[in-house]
Amino acid sequence: MKNITCLISIIALFVVCGCEHKNYLYRTGVSINSASMKELSTALEHEPLKYVGTNGSAASLRLLQKGLLDFAVVRNDILNKSNEDQIKAGVKPVYAAVANVVDETCYLIARKDSDITNIFDLKGKKVAIGRKEHGTIHVAGNIFNAHGFKSSLITPVYAPFEESSEMLISGEIDALFCVDIFPSPNIKALSEKLPIKLITLDEDAIKPLLSYKRGYFLRQIPKGTFKGQDSEVTAIKVNSVLMTHQNVPDSVIKNLILELAKHNLSKQDTSSESKHPNQQLKKQLAQMCKKNYYLKYHPAAAKLYDEYGIEVETFQKNVSLNTTLIGQD
Repeated sequence: MKNITCLISIIALFVVCGCEHKNYLYRTGVSINSASMKELSTALEHEPLKYVGTNGSAASLRLLQKGLLDFAVVRNDILNKSNEDQIKAGVKPVYAAVANVVDETCYLIARKDSDITNIFDLKGKKVAIGRKEHGTIHVAGNIFNAHGFKSSLITPVYAPFEESSEMLISGEIDALFCVDIFPSPNIKALSEKLPIKLITLDEDAIKPLLSYKRGYFLRQIPKGTFKGQDSEVTAIKVNSVLMTHQNVPDSVIKNLILELAKHNLSKQDTSSESKHPNQQLKKQLAQMCKKNYYLKYHPAAAKLYDEYGIEVETFQKNVSLNTTLIGQD
């Protein structure tokens, strides 16, 4: 505990010394009621951010690209797809990474008494795949493609988890996709209301998805994670990244990273780890800037990571871009 207290004191000193722009609210786009929104609002409750609810990562990234946001929380798979499209179109991205915010898992859920046991059993079924423009649709589509299953074989239902879970209970739909933290409190609550089962993915089929370039990683959900789950389930996970544009001040970027690190460390038991606080901070920072095929970091973020021996690609500012701060005083 002494180590954690000492480390948090070090971080707090950094934050106080670099504190500026406290009267300015930076507009931050994040998916409505998402795990990222909850995580950020808790971790950065004292930072000058004004949260703007969006329809998901694609919407947040588009608003950031247009200069209507200062920050945006974007899932890695959506970010990679956007970068691929921009490279093909010859468009240079105007956004840069700050830090990873949260890892999320994609769950496929059906009623316990249904005949659905795999992806192919979804043929002819009503399946909730998230709100329109939401990243859950993108994940579901990639999972279908990886299995060689045509998405046209299902009847898609566009609804957020709050609505689709009630529809599953009432029998209006046969299955639903949900992207949430692990383990998901939403799915836990659903399992208390309705006997459910998690549908496992074919590990061989999803291997092409599991790469930094695609933005997905393997998630094995242990038996008993949720009520009624009687076997291990194979799923995929994806992390969300805090993105920004080039004109956000360096001091603000540094403060946000250190506050996120402080929050993450406060949730961990580091009593058995190194007695050196700086080593604990370095380990946490390394987890906050995982490699990504396309990701380039805001110069202030890259400089901070470099101070702890963590090498990341640096976003090169484009002086021809007239990006301005659009937050609220």
